[in-house]
Amino acid sequence: MSLIKKTLAAAVLSVTAMSASAALMEVQSQTQTYNDLTVWTQNFTFDLYNPALEGGKALEKVVLSLYGDVVTTISFSSVTDTYVSGSAGALVLATNSATGSTVSLDVSPADSFGNTLPGELVAAGTTVEIGPLSGDDMADWESTDAADLLAFTGPGTFDVDLSAFGTLDLTQVGGNVSSQQETVATGTYTVTYFVDDAAVVTPPSAVPVPGTLALMGLGLLALGARKRSKSA
Repeated sequence: MSLIKKTLAAAVLSVTAMSASAALMEVQSQTQTYNDLTVWTQNFTFDLYNPALEGGKALEKVVLSLYGDVVTTISFSSVTDTYVSGSAGALVLATNSATGSTVSLDVSPADSFGNTLPGELVAAGTTVEIGPLSGDDMADWESTDAADLLAFTGPGTFDVDLSAFGTLDLTQVGGNVSSQQETVATGTYTVTYFVDDAAVVTPPSAVPVPGTLALMGLGLLALGARKRSKSA
């Protein structure tokens, strides 16, 4: 039986602009934090790229990044001498509603346990605690596809479903063991937008509104009437 504790630290939205020299400038940032004591699932809302906030410049590239880290401790108990080996960590998943794409991480600590054969000894009638074991990982999804850019463009928002599940890869030799696993998992989701800062946006031509045209017409009529009165 396992007791799993999870913590979600940060989901971050960064909107950036890319100049002709590929230098980035951050123009907007949003952060949300969630904490829980078990396997967790959390929904976040992020802003779409709004061209009106960047002078009408079109979105050129979108990058979705997921960072995860985990710290886990495992306790083993056995009624007979048993050797254990393996690793423990967390699976972190993030799915966005704009395109439906998923970024996933299998965050396994760099430090496994029981590396020396036949493994870590759990003597009969005892409890052995292993850890804390820690690790982290990162994955990106990026696109310049026109359909994807359109999906992330607009004045509205999109959702991200972020979740984490504890994992345990265990090999045991010599008997049966019971285990208790305590895992703290952190997931950080970042959305980054890129535009061509050197792009020139042509403003729309000014078109006289009907009221303006009417006033101009009245002005011309008045001018014509004045000329006729002078002639008379």
